[in-house]
Order: sequence, then structure tokens, then C-alpha cells
Amino acid sequence: LLDGLGRYQVRAALQRQSAHEGFESHALNTLDPDLYQDQLPVGKVRQSAWNSSVQEQQALLLRLQHYAAAPTQTTQVQWRMQAELSINMTVPAAAVQDWVSLEAASARGKRRGQVWLSYLFWLNYLNLSDEQAQSLRRIVVFSDTTIICTGITTQQAKDYLAEWFKAYAYAEQQPLVLPAALLLEP
Repeated sequence: LLDGLGRYQVRAALQRQSAHEGFESHALNTLDPDLYQDQLPVGKVRQSAWNSSVQEQQALLLRLQHYAAAPTQTTQVQWRMQAELSINMTVPAAAVQDWVSLEAASARGKRRGQVWLSYLFWLNYLNLSDEQAQSLRRIVVFSDTTIICTGITTQQAKDYLAEWFKAYAYAEQQPLVLPAALLLEP
């Protein structure tokens, strides 16, 4: 009943409301659909679109609660990776074993790539021993799937990032076209 963008907007609004109310799935039943009238269709299909959106959000929160009670609190840091390179990045605000996020969007290739890079940057930033780094997990609950990144050592993360920066430097000089298999499609 809602197109993809409409479903995303309602999911994002419901997630913001969930974040405000503490990520309890039963709290969604008390929400007033009139607050979301600018995002819901008009007429007879409005209530069914609302009900399906609330059910989708409840299912998403159940998937989230399989890994954590709520998404991990994050903070922005500026990290000097090299003498000439500083990176602004998001990392957990406290030391955690599982960095869990909730996303209203679907897990398309670009977003899966961003999750992978955030995991590599996080491991590189922490600079832990290999055993400690391998036990850390980056978990993102998307609207259509859950992605879990785990099992990489700090040295492997540094090696993968070095290759990524090589590709980035090359792409600044001339066009870089990747094979379709490398675009992280399922």
C-alpha cells in the first residue's frame, strides 16, 4: 500500500519514536496514527498501511532484541589514521563486545559496504590484540536482513583498509570500475 520511500519514512519515524520511548515493541500499539498523517496514505487504506507499518516495526524490534535490548550508544571521534589523513567516524560511546545498530533502510550493496568499512575502521581505531579483536561483532539490523561482521583481526583490518585506500587513490586519478560480484550483492 505504501511505496518503498513511504514505508521507509514511516519506519524511520517509528524508530525515532521507539528510541524516544525505550525500544519496547508494545509501546508501538499506543501510538496515534494521526501523528504520521503526512506519511500515510489518505482514505480507506490508511489504517491498513498503519497496521502493517507497526507490525513491521515490531518484527524489527524483535530481531533487534535478539542481539541487544537497544542499539549501542555511539559518539563521533576524529582519528588521525596517518600523518596526512584524519577521519571523522562513529564508534560506540563505551567499550562493547557487540556494536548493534538499527536501520530503517534495506541492506543494499552500498549500505552493506558501509557496515563493513565501519567495522574495519572500528577495529583499526581500537587497535586491540588479535584475540580481542576477533571476538568483537558489528551487528546492523536492517529492515530486510541482519548483517553481522565478526572474526577479523586488527592486522587484517589494517590490511583491508590499506587496499581500500589504494583503490580510493587510484579512483582519484582515473575511473575505477568494479566487477558486479564485488558490489556486495547477495
